Amino acid sequence: MVTREKLYTAEEFFELAQQPEHADKWWELVDGVIVEMPKSNIRHSVISARLAYLMGRYVYENDVGFMVGIGAGFKLSSHTMRSTDVAFISYERMPKIPEFLDGAPDIAVEVVSPYEDIFLKANEYLDASTSLVWAVYPDDERIHVLQKAEPRWQELGIEDTLTGGDVLPNFSILVKQIFDKKR
Repeated sequence: MVTREKLYTAEEFFELAQQPEHADKWWELVDGVIVEMPKSNIRHSVISARLAYLMGRYVYENDVGFMVGIGAGFKLSSHTMRSTDVAFISYERMPKIPEFLDGAPDIAVEVVSPYEDIFLKANEYLDASTSLVWAVYPDDERIHVLQKAEPRWQELGIEDTLTGGDVLPNFSILVKQIFDKKR
């Protein structure tokens, strides 16, 4: 749902979103338009938390970067800010954790909701220098891996292995580890 008619810059959007009266809002900025996002459901949150844990364990044990959870905005262009469900940023790209993320993550993870145009969102991340986008489909228990390198798109099923590619070398988990065991 669009909440404003004025076109905003990423900086204006960030300032607006930080105001206390907007603390309960979940917004993204898409081509200058503020779009209100629905809250995620419990399964969505469980999958996000599980991925953050599995990735984070590898990231912190190997001291290669930091994880970002849901709610942090990434400035992908002067008029676009998106929020991932989970993200990884390497210390090589960003040696210190900033207050404002001016740029894209190295890996963006999106737990896909029925209303989302995930391919539009994934391409925005890839165009802004994200190396890998993992689109996680809870109902189908599959993952689409989108990347700049070839192959640009790959589908993984429940029995496949998800890897960090060149971004997180030696990171791998079974896709079935991501999804709930009890539904």
